Amino acid sequence: MGLSVSILFFWLIDNISKIFIHEYMKTIGLFFKNKKVQTVIAVALFLAIWQIVAYEYNSILFPGPIVALKSFWSIITLKSSWPHIWASTYRVVIGLVIGAGIGTVSAIVTRYFSFLDTFVRNVLYPVFQSIPNVCWALLFVLWFGLSDTTPILIVTTTTAPHFMINIWEGLKELDTSIIEMVSLYSKNRFKILTKIILPMLYSYIFASLRSSVMLGWKIIALGEVHGAVSGIGYMIHIANENYRIERMFGWTLIIAFILLFLDKVVFTYIDKKYFRKWKMIQ
Repeated sequence: MGLSVSILFFWLIDNISKIFIHEYMKTIGLFFKNKKVQTVIAVALFLAIWQIVAYEYNSILFPGPIVALKSFWSIITLKSSWPHIWASTYRVVIGLVIGAGIGTVSAIVTRYFSFLDTFVRNVLYPVFQSIPNVCWALLFVLWFGLSDTTPILIVTTTTAPHFMINIWEGLKELDTSIIEMVSLYSKNRFKILTKIILPMLYSYIFASLRSSVMLGWKIIALGEVHGAVSGIGYMIHIANENYRIERMFGWTLIIAFILLFLDKVVFTYIDKKYFRKWKMIQ
């Protein structure tokens, strides 16, 4: 009798432990499948690798993440830093507006005028797309000197092709049956463009804007290094000239955090709030 009770007891303990371990491992698995947890782990792994490389390299030319973050904090807490951040923001916005205007208009007119279609596709787009950004920067410095115009135009020439190519793709995907049906009731091409065609292109314009903002912020530093006396790129250049590598990392982190905020917060919110609903309605 005592032996049977003992066997039953151990059997119960064994099965309870198996169930407990199974549920525990299942919980752990779900925990690590969580996107937020994976993001935290990925960031921690990146910082750890960065710190290890910096420690092994042991040079002022490659500061670790702690040094870079301290420099970042010291920069954003200085009042004198903010005019440079605002200057870069202003240039990105103006350059992006001009680039969006040129790219969007150029792409749309190709639908209506055959000569302009040839000009934009065979001349304007290749010019924007094929000339390296460094060449644009050097040319604009020669033409406009050290001024706001140089970095603004670098952003413009970089972002305009992105709007062209995305909107061309959008025009290919238009539901022509709807446009043809509307054309039976209205011969006003401008009204058809603004009321029918442009709303169909909203998602493509948004995609162009999102990628162009990211690209504009990345390229502004190059424009300001070569053609400005203020801005984040200019401060990176000054830090490089003075061998303040940690300051270079600090200013670079400012651009990185701006890009992360715009992509993960601003554009993600706009996409979820408006464009996903728009796609569902379509």
